[in-house]
Amino acid sequence: MKFTLNWLKDYLDSSASLEEICACLTEIGLEVEEISDKAKELADFKVVEVLEVSKHPSADRLNICQVKTEQEEFSLVCGAHNVKAPMKAVLAPLGSVVPANGMKVKKAKIRGVESIGMLCSAYELGLGEDHDGIIDLPLNTKIGEPIADILGLADPLIEIAITPNRGDCLGVYGIARDLAAAGLGRLKKLEITEPEAQFNSKFKAVLKDQTAQSLNFIELRNLKTLESPSWLKNRLTAIGIKPKSAPIDVTNYVAYNFGQPMHAYDAARLNGVEITAQLAGNKQEFNALDDESYQLEAADLVIADQKHSIALAGIIGGRDSACSEQTNNILLEAANFSADQITQTGRRLQLDTDSRYRFERNIDPNFTTQALYYAANLLSEICGAETSQLISQAQAADQPKIVIFNFAKLEQLAAYQLGKEQIKDIFTKLGFTIIAEDQVELKLQVPSWRNDVALSADLYEEILRIAGFSQIPYLPFEPLNKIEQNNLDINAELKLKKITASKGYTEIIGWSFVSKESAENFEQQIILSNPISSDLLVMRENLLPNLLENAKQAQNHGQADLAIFEYGRVFKGLDAKQQPKILAGLKTGKRAAKELNNDNSAYDIYDVKADCLALLAEFGLSETKLNFVTTELAAYYHPTRSANLLLGKNLVASFGELHPKLARKYGFKERVNIFELHIANLPQLRFKLPKFANHNLQAITRDFSFIVDQQVAAGDIKKAIFKLNKELITEIRIFDLYLGDKLAEGKKSLALNVTIQPKDASLTGEELEKFNEKVINHICDKFAAVLH
Repeated sequence: MKFTLNWLKDYLDSSASLEEICACLTEIGLEVEEISDKAKELADFKVVEVLEVSKHPSADRLNICQVKTEQEEFSLVCGAHNVKAPMKAVLAPLGSVVPANGMKVKKAKIRGVESIGMLCSAYELGLGEDHDGIIDLPLNTKIGEPIADILGLADPLIEIAITPNRGDCLGVYGIARDLAAAGLGRLKKLEITEPEAQFNSKFKAVLKDQTAQSLNFIELRNLKTLESPSWLKNRLTAIGIKPKSAPIDVTNYVAYNFGQPMHAYDAARLNGVEITAQLAGNKQEFNALDDESYQLEAADLVIADQKHSIALAGIIGGRDSACSEQTNNILLEAANFSADQITQTGRRLQLDTDSRYRFERNIDPNFTTQALYYAANLLSEICGAETSQLISQAQAADQPKIVIFNFAKLEQLAAYQLGKEQIKDIFTKLGFTIIAEDQVELKLQVPSWRNDVALSADLYEEILRIAGFSQIPYLPFEPLNKIEQNNLDINAELKLKKITASKGYTEIIGWSFVSKESAENFEQQIILSNPISSDLLVMRENLLPNLLENAKQAQNHGQADLAIFEYGRVFKGLDAKQQPKILAGLKTGKRAAKELNNDNSAYDIYDVKADCLALLAEFGLSETKLNFVTTELAAYYHPTRSANLLLGKNLVASFGELHPKLARKYGFKERVNIFELHIANLPQLRFKLPKFANHNLQAITRDFSFIVDQQVAAGDIKKAIFKLNKELITEIRIFDLYLGDKLAEGKKSLALNVTIQPKDASLTGEELEKFNEKVINHICDKFAAVLH
């Protein structure tokens, strides 16, 4: 939206400077995109008189011109075809910069003749596309006058960005109203009177479709001139609209003045007396004012006389009814059409016009006839025309919107107080009507031009916008209550994912919902009453269904070797505390591709166990701090190839093989190995790397082999040995397991390798022997073991 400063001040009584106005516009949501001040840009360019013109001795197309300024006379070379004497023209003096190309004017010799300055065309001054000839000013123009004043350009141009909801600010008057409400001046009252009817028009307005809310005309006869006055031409030129004739210029002016699109028809070229707003009804070709032809569809809204369509409603007029130099009588139209209807037709035809732009953003339905009166009065004044009565038909008007404003709610939202009188004053200046009020709230009627205001929230925004969003104080957020015992921050979550990925896993991100079939496999109960899909009916209480579905799809696509994981929230209840975060992983298929140097072995539970323990180590949990429990396993784990890891009484992890029945149900051909980490039960993730321990003394290893009951867990034996001397023992490995007929029934043989790392002094043979005896005696006593 473009307008000039003086144009704005036609409706805003304000002493504010250009800078103050532009700053205020941006603050109230009408962002200033560009300010163009031609008076400053053209300050060096003055009016001069051409006294003599003679041919250049060395160039047929050049002339030597003797020109006169306020102080002196001198000669310059000019190649314009229209230069003559006498003539008033525009001089670019030495040192000035030509706007069109940025060239600095210097003294020069052109074909041997000295030239001081240059005479300018409209193109060179950035005032148009005409560069064939120089600007020819009236002979009575005063020498030395600034060219911006002469051409009516001494008025800064402002361009603002309009959001789609603010159609009321597509007119200068609406912008002035917002500025006045913001305290930058006083809005001048509009005084628009209905023109006195000097004859009865034969035309009638007819609405044949509900997408046309109103259709209004005034006929003007006996136009004595079609030329617009200079003030109107200058104002349109300033905003980039080329003046054409008074009827067209006035309709353009009213559109930018009040946001109401208008159109003028040549009354002599209309057929019949009924002018109708109707659907096209059939496919037809429409010849528009832009010299293009458009193929209309049956559902397009048109304005038609009694023979054919004369305008594409709300978008563009037709050539067959256009005003020309011979026009004496016009039919002036102001109407209101459905925004959706205009949008659909405009988009389909890819036809963008100022009229469509305004109708799409909704115009003020109660100002349509006022705009028509204003335009008719102005045209009558300019053209000396006679005016008819108002010709109108309209649909029933919508009831005004009533919205409630609560004083306390504003304070709650904005965290600062505004006086009630100040709030009421803002609403009144914006055009709202206070229907009722008390100490708690206001009951407001929304003005007809504010189509965007429908809820109380819109009213709070209006007050904050006008009073200033900058007044909202900066307040720190209150700390959030911990939902979980351990809720990792984003950096810890990222590190955990990176560590898991470093173990060869690929992350997946699944839905928070699963199918009913998947839910039944994992006993999930939270069913959605309004699911986004029938396949996503249940809130997930476990991450494994997503992992299994992804693995199944990969297998169906020939990718049988897979390692994937997911980190996310599960939903075991509706309370936030019942929605912890879990890390789950899955491995199936072969560890490595089938190659000569690979053993081509399959993943097993020891892979997921190792991965699980490696991740727990990042939380500072070593194997010796954890209890391995093979009871109370989840139903989806293999009963003898799985384990829970407990820290005290808290379950921190589970690992093992997927239950065979479930694996068959999903159609897996290989064993599926899985693990789960319960983040809420873990300590904080460590970010510091463990310190490197440099030992000067050589480590010692000792092997032990025990026969124990098959129910004895190897991990319990390892933990018992570690407890004997945590400082000295650094690692325990199980390197052999035997179950066979050489042992008694129910027995097994376990072989362990224990690494001992002296720190201060080497161990003597006697100390090593005592250590061996201590290990043997302790294990035999604790587990009823026999040294093998």
